[in-house]
Amino acid sequence: MKSVGAIMVILSCSVLGLSMADALRTRAEFLRSLARALTLMRNELCTSMLTVGDVLKMLAESQSDPAHCFFAECSSRFGNESLKNAWAGTALGGKAWGLEDDECRALAELGEIIGRYEAEKQRELIDRVIVYFEDRAKLAEEEKRRQYKLRAALGLGSGLMLAILMI
Repeated sequence: MKSVGAIMVILSCSVLGLSMADALRTRAEFLRSLARALTLMRNELCTSMLTVGDVLKMLAESQSDPAHCFFAECSSRFGNESLKNAWAGTALGGKAWGLEDDECRALAELGEIIGRYEAEKQRELIDRVIVYFEDRAKLAEEEKRRQYKLRAALGLGSGLMLAILMI
């Protein structure tokens, strides 16, 4: 009976370690995806002159991109709220996608820019946010590279230690 319990503890801790490691991968992917989506949004708003609602729908429908969930939520809120409120509300809930507080704030501030300035000024301001998220994606990728195996091994190691203590 003890051995079954020990195996369960090892498996549980291993799964926990792997989920912590996977959170690093998910965060890096989301940040890269967000920077690409913001680039596309900038191009569509400033060059094609599509409406903000059309651009949000287009980005929400790109199911292959992890950032589509952000744009889908923002687009659905935009039907009931102003763009500024819909964007800020969605951005401030960014922890669901692994964003840190300062990243949520930077994304929320972008909502005050979109659709309010002439194309060239809007392009310049959106570019700053894109560069910020590209830099954050690089940092997240580096953190993933450094800590992925460590987190997975810590889960397994702590499970083994607990199992030894149980027996």
